[in-house]
Amino acid sequence: MKIGLIGYGNIGSFLVEALQEREDITITHVLTSRTDQIDILAQGGIKVVHDIEQFVQQSFDYVVETSTIETIEKYGEAVIRAGKPLILSSIGVLGKKEVRDKFETLARRHGTALFIPSGAIGGLDAIQSAQALDELEEVQLTTRKPPSALPNRKQPLAEVEVIFEGSAEAAIAQFPRNMNVAIALSLAGIGPKRTKVRVLADPHAEKNTHTIEVKGSFGVMTTMIENNPMPENPKTSYLAALSVLHAIMNQQNTIRIA
Repeated sequence: MKIGLIGYGNIGSFLVEALQEREDITITHVLTSRTDQIDILAQGGIKVVHDIEQFVQQSFDYVVETSTIETIEKYGEAVIRAGKPLILSSIGVLGKKEVRDKFETLARRHGTALFIPSGAIGGLDAIQSAQALDELEEVQLTTRKPPSALPNRKQPLAEVEVIFEGSAEAAIAQFPRNMNVAIALSLAGIGPKRTKVRVLADPHAEKNTHTIEVKGSFGVMTTMIENNPMPENPKTSYLAALSVLHAIMNQQNTIRIA
């Protein structure tokens, strides 16, 4: 399986290192504006491409995006039009309804698909199953973060502060770079309008914590994950990086957990 990679930041370099010993999965090209990594990538047999049109002409089985919301919003359409299955890391781009609708329409038209890794949370498989007959009643996400992990939160806090409470749609609009989990949860369940989100700034928290509470005809479910950061990048959840790696590896599996 040949992979084309968009972006070569923390998650991109993690994937290159994690997959370098695999014989069945090969990253062949990286689309990036950076020139400082060309020689390093070339040592692993990976070619650097700076032009999106040249990039999508390559014979990839999958394109994996590990860049930014702005980059994939700019280049995603070209990838989909080329019929390349796309694994998204910056799923915040789907927080914009017009972008989500455009990508979905193009994917149907060009016979391809977008794959959304589970990111920094779990339980999305159970939520999708519970929603198979539209029988989910409530989905709520409570995200607890250190104040330093939230934008424009430089003042010290003495106690926990609720900085947002409302729909996932509103949360995504207000925190587009911090609400990937809300987008994934909304897509798996009852949508961004009905999914409820609370964001807490906790001066005693050292890590990001996500608690998901779900109720429906299946019963009730509560999951909680406290995320460790990537060793090289404290702003990125290690589980989020691992979920992208799993999304790639799962395409090769003949037995998959659905």
